[in-house]
Amino acid sequence: MLLALTSVATSPARGDVLIGVILSSTGPSAIWSSTYGLEDWPKTIGGEKITLIRYDDQGDPGKAAIQAKRLVAEHNVDALVSGSLSPNERLAIDGVARENNVAHLVIGAVTSAGFDSPTTSDAPHSLPDAVFEHMKSHAIKRIGFLGYSDAWGDLWLNALQDAEVKYGLQLSAVQRFTRGGSSVDIPVGRFINAETDALLIAATGASAVTVQRMLRQLGYNGLIYHTHGSAADHVVDIPAQDAANAIFPATPDIIFTIFAKHTLPNQLGPNALDAGRMLEQLIPSILQKEQPGSISFRKALREATEVAVARSLHKERTWTLVTFDSGAWALAQ
Repeated sequence: MLLALTSVATSPARGDVLIGVILSSTGPSAIWSSTYGLEDWPKTIGGEKITLIRYDDQGDPGKAAIQAKRLVAEHNVDALVSGSLSPNERLAIDGVARENNVAHLVIGAVTSAGFDSPTTSDAPHSLPDAVFEHMKSHAIKRIGFLGYSDAWGDLWLNALQDAEVKYGLQLSAVQRFTRGGSSVDIPVGRFINAETDALLIAATGASAVTVQRMLRQLGYNGLIYHTHGSAADHVVDIPAQDAANAIFPATPDIIFTIFAKHTLPNQLGPNALDAGRMLEQLIPSILQKEQPGSISFRKALREATEVAVARSLHKERTWTLVTFDSGAWALAQ
């Protein structure tokens, strides 16, 4: 029942820093498992080898909890890393992390205000105002919202509601749908007939592209905004007329990729890199006092990540908007 992929064939020396990684490598959320970026993690930090022990929870919170317990109890990992697509998965792993005083870095956008402690890497914690600024600059007032019925959708819907006063926006229609379903059943006519200036799709990957195509094919020709989980190679595969007139937020490293390759990688990949960079910054000073694998090392690393996360929550990230027009990515005007 447990699918484990380890980065070493034999048990590592206990001088290694062991990181337990739990991601949905298979199942409905596999495309956003954030494995892109983990391959570029540092191989050593502070002179100690970094060993990743990977598990696939297949999107199952029960498996995620079992795997987290196994990583802590049997592998004696120094930290846990997981995705943020399912709040139940995230909470299951975080419960184990808190119980064992192990650092838990979550890759991706999360809402952690209600947690007992911060559980996130230096990923996008709040939504970029770039989307709302673009709406305001283009005299857009009435917004229709289509989003996942989970934490990702909540994150964007709450931000859009908060932006109503600041940016002069008005929610004219809201529709939620399940992530990972075999089909996306949305009453598109509701948005075509509603008095909206533009739509916001809060979905990721193939689901976002499916909704985009459905809207176009059923007659919606207005401006469509996406989230930073949408701009990926799936967009390249749809007909030009379906991709036209859509806006996607992207970070500077994604912009560089656009001009270098004219394609976009999984945008959660850079967030995985952020988690690695955070550990690279924190571990060396801890190694001066504590030995990897010890309870004191675990505790010190968790406390250090909590401090780092608290600081990063107030850190502004630069976002740029892009479009995919005539078969190529370009900066949005």
